[in-house]
Amino acid sequence: MATNYIPALRYQRLDRFYDPLVTLLGYGRSFHTRVAELLALQPGEAVLDVGAGTGTLAILLKQRVPSARVVGLDIDPAILEIAGEKARNAGVDVEWKEAPAQDLPFRAQSFDRVVSSLAFHHLRSADKHAAMEEVARVLRPGGMFLLADMGPLQLPGAGVVNRLLAFNVVEQVGDNFAGRIPAMLRAAGFRDVTTAGVFRRHVHLWRAWKPGG
Repeated sequence: MATNYIPALRYQRLDRFYDPLVTLLGYGRSFHTRVAELLALQPGEAVLDVGAGTGTLAILLKQRVPSARVVGLDIDPAILEIAGEKARNAGVDVEWKEAPAQDLPFRAQSFDRVVSSLAFHHLRSADKHAAMEEVARVLRPGGMFLLADMGPLQLPGAGVVNRLLAFNVVEQVGDNFAGRIPAMLRAAGFRDVTTAGVFRRHVHLWRAWKPGG
């Protein structure tokens, strides 16, 4: 398994602090509920959570739609252990896979929906492209990809900050804050790419559809 990745908080020994930190930063229950609502998972469907982290969203999706097949994927084995323990404690059956977003270990057209929350901004541009193409590959025709991630700040006078962040001054957020994500999704083969909302003025909720169906 690949090891050239950055853990969620840069160091694996900090993984146990991930959930409290994201809640403190405002990405807790209300954020995941909003993502789940926009995903609109239906009974009997299959959904893949790319970059599932500690599994909060995947577990919530299984709780909301018990008959759905929910798969959580992450490249970090340590954080997947946390996710597995959380799922067992919640009494839900979520499948966990260890793999990079750029090389999804699933057959083509395996999922009705794919979601990714606050993971793609960790990827370099080329890896973002590859991951989007992989998502399109594993989606069934007519399937939807919901990408919740950093985007241009929606604040008065934020243009200078957005232009600065577009130079990847923080991790690999350049594409995000430069507003290139919708075009990248279209280049990967998606259609009807829309912004379904902006959470806390900087997390954009993009919906994109695979042609067909």
